[in-house]
Amino acid sequence: MYDSNDKKLIAALNDADDYLSGNQLGKSLGMSRVAVGKRLKALRSVGLPLETKAATGYRLLNGYSALDRGSILQRLDNITRSKLTASQVHISLGSTNVQIETISLHSGESAFVATEAQHLGKGRRSNSWISTPFHNIMLSLAWQFPVWPPGITAFSLAAGVMVVGVLESLGVEDLQLKWPNDLYLNGAKIGGILINIQGESGAEVRLNCGIGLNIELSDEDQTTIDQNCTDLHSSGYTGLDRNQLIAGLVNNWRELCDQFLLHGFAPYADRWHRLHLFQDCEVIASKGKTEIIGQVTGVDTQGCLIIRSQDHKETRLIDPEYSLRLL
Repeated sequence: MYDSNDKKLIAALNDADDYLSGNQLGKSLGMSRVAVGKRLKALRSVGLPLETKAATGYRLLNGYSALDRGSILQRLDNITRSKLTASQVHISLGSTNVQIETISLHSGESAFVATEAQHLGKGRRSNSWISTPFHNIMLSLAWQFPVWPPGITAFSLAAGVMVVGVLESLGVEDLQLKWPNDLYLNGAKIGGILINIQGESGAEVRLNCGIGLNIELSDEDQTTIDQNCTDLHSSGYTGLDRNQLIAGLVNNWRELCDQFLLHGFAPYADRWHRLHLFQDCEVIASKGKTEIIGQVTGVDTQGCLIIRSQDHKETRLIDPEYSLRLL
């Protein structure tokens, strides 16, 4: 439903300090006042936080900032910017992960794709990723390694530590991680990470990383999600700038990839264990009809979850399709 005119309308409203009338918007964008009104009504119906005032016009709600590529780029450090091959910000996509795969990279290069709305987003086990348009983070990052990094199967865990660190730098507290790729706040899921590895040992390898973060979910979307979830807004974090958050993730993504190539998961292991939601807890790990019961003792350098049964037998899980819950 979205097109280039929608993007121009949102950009014009985002740059304005006060109300803009339908005539003003139409004149600047080459549209009729009626067409402007119809487009903004449709955008508002799907979540754009738009305020209207009779005989005055339209403006975005106070404190709201639309995603803006320029705002993100100006917050990147020089090293990150120099390694960035592509940077895309969309109003709507099927999937940021699918879109980023269309971008070619060479060794040491990165890219990011973000969108306001996503209708084919996927989480772990091919579950749909539900995210209220215009309010959340739907971001994909990519990096091309010159060689296969050590312990690359643990990369998603290190990425989780990275995301927590960025959120903490913006004042968010009480964050936790759940193996293999979920982010939690105050015991409820707030986001997830999905890693796709492309390459072979001994050659260049590419990592695509999808990050979904709940900044503000609608009541309808919260009831649709079939697990205990939360968002930053309802947890009291109402002033976060999504452009600043994405810039922090892109900057730290570059640093994470540089460090992981040299050192693997080791620099992130202690922090991950301190953050793990189920560390030292009795759990059930299940996949289909298979169930493994025992105490979580941690993860190894490959990212395998270690579960110790009552007879002290250790099972190491690497398959992210396992579902983990408390016993």
